[in-house]
Amino acid sequence: MIWLLAFGLLGIIVYAFRKKQRVRYEVTPTVRTSEPQDLSPLANSQTTMDHRGVKPTPSVLPQQPARQHSVGERKTQSAARSPGAFPHTVAVPPPPLPPRISRTPAPIPIAPPPKPTLHKSVPASPPPKRLRTLTWFGNDVTLRLADLSLSGPMAYFTDGSTVPDCAEPAAIDLNLPIGPPGQSDAGSLPYWPKYHDLEVRQRRYYLQWLAQGRNFCPDLLGFTFLFFYGLERRAILDKEDQGLIFTEVMRLRHMYEASGVAVSHSWNSYSACFLWFLIVVTPDKFTITQVQDLCESSRYWREEQLASLLCWFASHEMPLPDWAAFIIAENLPESQRSVVIRRVPEQFHTLFCKRYDEQFKDALTLTCAKKDRTYAYRAASALFQNISVIQINPMGITSQFKPLAQIWNGCLEELRRLSTLVAKDGQEELTHAKWEAMPADLREGVEHPLTDSLCQLINESPVEGRSSIVSTAALARVLQIGNDDHLTLGQSRKICEMAEGIGYCVEPDARILSQAYRPGTMVAMFLRTTEEKVNPQLYLAGACMTHIGLMIAAADGATDQSELTVLDQELQRLFGLGGAELQRLDALRSLLCKIGPDTAAISRISKALTPAQRAGFGKLALAMVVADGVVTNEELKALRTCYAKLVDRQPRF
Repeated sequence: MIWLLAFGLLGIIVYAFRKKQRVRYEVTPTVRTSEPQDLSPLANSQTTMDHRGVKPTPSVLPQQPARQHSVGERKTQSAARSPGAFPHTVAVPPPPLPPRISRTPAPIPIAPPPKPTLHKSVPASPPPKRLRTLTWFGNDVTLRLADLSLSGPMAYFTDGSTVPDCAEPAAIDLNLPIGPPGQSDAGSLPYWPKYHDLEVRQRRYYLQWLAQGRNFCPDLLGFTFLFFYGLERRAILDKEDQGLIFTEVMRLRHMYEASGVAVSHSWNSYSACFLWFLIVVTPDKFTITQVQDLCESSRYWREEQLASLLCWFASHEMPLPDWAAFIIAENLPESQRSVVIRRVPEQFHTLFCKRYDEQFKDALTLTCAKKDRTYAYRAASALFQNISVIQINPMGITSQFKPLAQIWNGCLEELRRLSTLVAKDGQEELTHAKWEAMPADLREGVEHPLTDSLCQLINESPVEGRSSIVSTAALARVLQIGNDDHLTLGQSRKICEMAEGIGYCVEPDARILSQAYRPGTMVAMFLRTTEEKVNPQLYLAGACMTHIGLMIAAADGATDQSELTVLDQELQRLFGLGGAELQRLDALRSLLCKIGPDTAAISRISKALTPAQRAGFGKLALAMVVADGVVTNEELKALRTCYAKLVDRQPRF
């Protein structure tokens, strides 16, 4: 009898000890505040989590054996996967045998299973006290696990006591113990990690990473992949939160890129392929800014990714912008490869975009092939089968991309000279020679290396009106062009070209007159305030008229303002000059007022005028003589000189 009582008492003790190990998890709704608050649960509630926006996800995936695979075994399994179509179905193997019941007491865990408390922003009736199915907790949930607070975990959770043998490797089992505070260790992970197989200290490490907002790179990439497995399932199988998951994966990619650690090729490949697949499957979920962000973070391109990029633009019926056209052209087989791209990458990219915008003013509109394309994705998780979807195929018409290759190759030729100079110098600093080798379109907005020297010269020169009077010898010296005293026509033109690139104009301009600057020539320098091009014919006619008018006005020893007013009125009345011509003629007038009229210039300029224009200038000269109401002998003499220069013979008066 005593033995029976002893055995009965022992059975009661064992039963009480085992019951103490089982922890009831309470999930309690609360209003989100700065500090999560614990509220008492309403017992025996039958309200499901659907009323609160957290949708239970049935565990329909097959059970995977808790076995660690090597890389070779993974490749063998991947090859044996059968391709499926999106949304795919998962074959369910026969149910596993019931687990054997051990009569030995369960081991004492290092720390008791955590008691979670769920905090939702919208109060509602509480769900059951335990998770009855695999459940996703997104970014609108704060979950307490022991001493940890997981705000927006974006992960799947399960309760091993009610959902035994969950096949999802990323599911956080609330029934499993974690290490005590201060005892976390990354340890080592298999190629396909599972939360269920982690050691207690590894679970503490992983949950701490989630609690800290996943704001640092874990010691082992396997923890990032474990989190990534859950994102794959949520976006592809559940077809939920694609936009939110896209943003999170891009954040992780940028975090690894900025961390300074060697970025895993595996992580780059899986994460990029996952995001491109989401863009193809649900193109309406993403903006062009998100697509461009993904393009900029891609280190290399495959045909599948290029096709996905084109598919997104075609799905939105959106023309191809210049940055996307550059990516496509870079990967076309017709596009040439050259060291030019490596030596001057920024100039090449800028020039390509400029040439593309010039040729395709409204951008390139894509045309899709009649036969659609199958876009496939090989998931990172070992639980997934290969997934595929059929979508439109703009990549199928390759002829529409040939102009992009032609633009690419043309830019190479334009920048070949600049690339050669960069290779010779062996330095990246922009020099005078490099700037000169740049195409004219790229010079705009790029500061010339001699800008400071030229500005200093202009500031030190005398000012007349709105212009600075400078000698061509000083210009040649500052701009490092030829001999100071004797300049060729080519060198004279180069002075004007370089000054214009810096932002100044030279008057007279050797490019317009087609004449070299003589030793001791003085010119007027003025800021270019208009982008209009000079009409050479109008300018030459106005320049000749300005020379004649100022020669007559200055004949009596003083230039009267009324004479200058008549000159301006006649110039505008006869020729209808534009802003570019007026700027130059104002500078020419300032120069002639400073250095005096140049009779030889009248003869040179008049050679480009028609007989009718020369006759009109004769009438203008007479109007200038009588402008101030007084006709002097000096003015008549100047009138005869002008007439002789215009018609190559002396007048009769």
